[in-house]
Amino acid sequence: MKSIAAIVFMFAAGLSQAADIWRWVDEHGRTHMADSVPERYKAAATKIESQKFQLSESERAAAAARAAKDRERLAAIETQRSRAEAAQLPASSPVSAASSPGGQSSTDKPETECDALWRTYHDSQRCFAPHLFPRGIKAEAFQQCKIVLSPSQRCGPAKNIGG
Repeated sequence: MKSIAAIVFMFAAGLSQAADIWRWVDEHGRTHMADSVPERYKAAATKIESQKFQLSESERAAAAARAAKDRERLAAIETQRSRAEAAQLPASSPVSAASSPGGQSSTDKPETECDALWRTYHDSQRCFAPHLFPRGIKAEAFQQCKIVLSPSQRCGPAKNIGG
């Protein structure tokens, strides 16, 4: 049964590549292109040679090679991004507040992973704050401060973290 479906699919794919393409202009001056022409435009329609738009085997191979290279670059970027995210996370979760740079919390509750992410984010914001000016951020800020993305998508709304 699967082999019959595959043969039908290959036959249909072959037909779609061999379909005639027609071009005509309607009474409003709009150009149309399709594989079938409405009866009233058949006299004015011209057949377009669609074979000249098909890719050669070498063009298909080059496109496949570019796609493979793009997939490799994307995989490298995703690997780099996940390593960067892992570097932002505390070594273990939950982390105690006493071992964090923020010091001992007043409630002595262990710091959760999201608490640590928000603390790191707020520390980054405080570092960048003095370098802000009406048109952007001073260049030296990027040498002194670490860019930390908001953990709101991962952890929900910000918690009020003092410091």
